[in-house]
Amino acid sequence: EGGDELFAGYARYAGEKLAPWFAWLPGPVAGLLRSGAAQLPGLRRQKIALNALTMPDEATRHANWFPMFNDDMKARLLTDSMQAYRAGAASVFGWHLQNCAVRSPVNRMLYVDSKLWLPDYLLLRGDKLTMANSLEARVPLLDHKLVEFAATVPVSLKLHRGTRKYLLKKVAAGLLPDRIINRKKQGFPIPIDHWLRTIARPMMRDLLSENTLRRRGLFDVSYVQNLIRMHESGYADHATELWGLMSVEMWLQRFVDSSGPAAVTSCSASSTTACMDGQPALAEHHSNRYDG
Repeated sequence: EGGDELFAGYARYAGEKLAPWFAWLPGPVAGLLRSGAAQLPGLRRQKIALNALTMPDEATRHANWFPMFNDDMKARLLTDSMQAYRAGAASVFGWHLQNCAVRSPVNRMLYVDSKLWLPDYLLLRGDKLTMANSLEARVPLLDHKLVEFAATVPVSLKLHRGTRKYLLKKVAAGLLPDRIINRKKQGFPIPIDHWLRTIARPMMRDLLSENTLRRRGLFDVSYVQNLIRMHESGYADHATELWGLMSVEMWLQRFVDSSGPAAVTSCSASSTTACMDGQPALAEHHSNRYDG
């Protein structure tokens, strides 16, 4: 843990270098590009990049590199009573960006990831999984001296002619074989997309039934059903989004329904927004598929 966030190992860092080239796009044109791309089959990674890069400000752009539902999708997903929660995580990203003194877009992204993505998800997950199995993990790349050094390294030594983690790979060249250093980046994905078309399809259909969605009043019924149809047909991969919605419903059943007839909307609003911003466990599934 830490290698990607210190030495620019994710594809989104290379993508962020393109942000100045998109800054000149007028808002309506950017919206048309996103809308047109959304109608195309497949191209999940490219759609994530286009959606993020055409966002109007830095904080919103950063938040949209981590979509479970991007801003455009949330506008269609949420019912009228939930539209107030569309802002999502952009304000959190914005707060950290205000406290970042560096100017390089990539280094600013690395800074925010070291404040949010790394401690609030990766390290938290690693600690829970290891402790659950009576193991103690160590994170040598996050030694504070190494972290401080990495912050001083120029972007050109982190991203060099399309090579991510360039400096780290050069250091490892005398320690590891080339086939390890230069192999394609791979995270820890699980085949949720396949499961939702096969063995987990009844579960998905049950948790996201039209009756359940109407009763909750959180999500637009026709929009969710369309996501299901597109995923089942193979037209698009909406596994991350659907699993997020399923997670919200399971959370509501476990912690809201069981505690009495409390107002579901008010009790679940903040958690719903967090899930749509990529906080559930399957966020890494999504991110790794994008970052390749």
